[in-house]
Amino acid sequence: MGQGNDEGNGAAAVHPRSVTLVAEVLRSVAQVDFMPSVVCGLLFAAALFAAGPRYGLYGLLGSTVSTAATVLTPALAAVSAPFGGHAFTWPFVLTTMLFLAAVPAVPRLRRI
Repeated sequence: MGQGNDEGNGAAAVHPRSVTLVAEVLRSVAQVDFMPSVVCGLLFAAALFAAGPRYGLYGLLGSTVSTAATVLTPALAAVSAPFGGHAFTWPFVLTTMLFLAAVPAVPRLRRI
C-alpha cells in the first residue's frame, strides 16, 4: 500500500524551478571569472566558504540578489514605463530610501 507513492511520507519533491534557480545563482557566482557554468560556480562558492563562512554567505547572497534583479527587471520596466522611469535605476532608488529610513535608527547617521 502506497509503496510507489510519496504522498504522506514527508518526502519533499525537488521542483524544477528551484533547481533552475540554484543553477542560475551558481552561474552568477562563476561569472566573476567570465565562466558562467554551474561547475565553476560551485567551485568558486566552495572557495568562498573555505575562506570563511561569511565570505561564502555574502557571495551567495550577492549572486541571489543579482539573479532576482535580472528576473524582475522586465516587470519593473513595464511598470515604470508609463511614468517615464527606467528599470535599471530602481536598485539605487531603493538603496537610497533604505538609508534614509535608517537614519533615525542609527545614531551616528544624520541628514545633511
